[in-house]
Amino acid sequence: MASALHTSCTPSKLISKCRLLAQAPAGVVCVPSRGMKLKEYKEVAKDIRGVPYNKDPWPYETKKYRWYHSFFNIDKTVHRLDENSKVIVVEGNIGVGKTTLAKNLAELLGMKYLPEPGFPDYYDWLVGLDPRKYADRLGPTTQHFEVEEFYRNPHHMLVARFQITKYIARYYQYCNALLHLFSTGQGIIMERSAYSDFIFVEAMVEKGYMGRPARQFYYEIKSNTIQDLMRPHCIIYLDATVDTCLERIKKRGLEHEVNSEVLTPEYLQMIESGYKDKLLKQLEPFTEIIVYDWTKPADAEVVAEDLEKVPFDKVRYYYEPMFRDWRETYQDSDWDELRYKYSSWKKWARTHSDVTETYGADEVWQTSADNGKLRAVLDEIEREGSPYYTKPGSSFMEHLRTAFLPRKDAASDTKVIERRAAEDTIRTPGIKV
Repeated sequence: MASALHTSCTPSKLISKCRLLAQAPAGVVCVPSRGMKLKEYKEVAKDIRGVPYNKDPWPYETKKYRWYHSFFNIDKTVHRLDENSKVIVVEGNIGVGKTTLAKNLAELLGMKYLPEPGFPDYYDWLVGLDPRKYADRLGPTTQHFEVEEFYRNPHHMLVARFQITKYIARYYQYCNALLHLFSTGQGIIMERSAYSDFIFVEAMVEKGYMGRPARQFYYEIKSNTIQDLMRPHCIIYLDATVDTCLERIKKRGLEHEVNSEVLTPEYLQMIESGYKDKLLKQLEPFTEIIVYDWTKPADAEVVAEDLEKVPFDKVRYYYEPMFRDWRETYQDSDWDELRYKYSSWKKWARTHSDVTETYGADEVWQTSADNGKLRAVLDEIEREGSPYYTKPGSSFMEHLRTAFLPRKDAASDTKVIERRAAEDTIRTPGIKV
C-alpha cells in the first residue's frame, strides 16, 4: 500500500462555525471549516425554509452568467459551493499511474475528471474544429502534431510549437475548469496543469528537442497567462522510481512509448527532478502538497480519506500565503465576480496568450503559404456555418427556401464571431514568408 511521504497539512479537529468566529483573533479571515467528503455525505446548501438552493447545475456552455444574476439574487455562486468545490491536480512522472487514481478519486468524491488536453482540444476551444479532419488541406507548419508524433520523432520541426500549444491548451482547460466549478459547484480533479508544464520544456531543451529561443518565447507566454489562474487547493504527487515508471510504460504497451527514443531513464529523471526541485517547492507555500510513494499503488479510497483530513477551510491570517487565491473573497458577491470573469475567459485568454515577439525562434513560425491554407479552411467553416448557406449545385427552390427559412442547425452568430476573432490568435506566433 502506498504511504504518504510528506504533506504540508496536519490533522486538526473540525470545530463549529460559531466557535471558529468566537476564537478568531483580529486580522484573521474567517470561513466555515469544512473538510472534503465522499459524494454520499456531502452537505447541500439550503435556505431558511430548508429548501436546497440551485438544484440543477448552471448550463454555462450555452447560457452566460450576467451581472443581474448576482444583483437580483437569481443565482448566487456561494450557494453552489460545498466541501468538495476544490481544484485538485494529480501530478507525477510519465507512466506512474495518474489517470487511474484521478478517475477513481473523481468518482468517489463526485468531482469532474479532466484528462490532459491535447492539440485537438486547443483548436476546439479556439475555433471549434478538429484539425485532423483537414490534414490533407493544411501545410506542414499547421499540421496536427501530438505527443505520439513527438515520441516517434523528437527532432521534428513542430516540436516547439507542440509544447507551446500544449501549455496554452492546459491554460484554456484550467480557465474552463474554474468556470465549471463556479457555475456548478462541482470540484475538479485534473491530470497535470499549466503550473507543471514548464518541467517538460526544461527537459526538452536539455535534450536538444527544443531551442532556447523557443523556451524564452514559451516563458513570455506563461508569464502573460499564469496570473489569470487560481492555484489549485491541493497537488497529489505520485512518486515512483524511474525504473518503476519505465516498467509500467512497457507494460501498458503503447507503440509510440515503448519504441520511443525520448522515454529514456535520463529523460524521466529530468522530469522527476523538475517536480521535486522546482514545482513542489514553488507551490508549497500556496497549495497543500501530498506526496505518496506510488511504487505500490494504493486504492483511491485511501487517498480520499487523507483528503478528508486536510483542513482546507481552517482559519488563517490574511497575510498567510496558503490558499491566498481562494481567500480573497470577503463577500458573497466576490464569488459572483470571479464567476462572471471566467464566463468570458475565451475572450481575454486568447489575447493574453497571443505574444508576437518570438525572440528569434524560427521553429515556432508558420509560413505565409501554410497560413493562407489555414485561413481558407476557417473561411469555409464560417461560410458553411451560416444559416443561409446552400451547397454548390443546389436547386433554385433550395436557395429560395434557405433565404426565407434559415437552417436551424447552423452555427450561431456568436460562434462565427468567435471563429473570426480567433483567426489572428490561431496564427500565433506569426507568419514567415
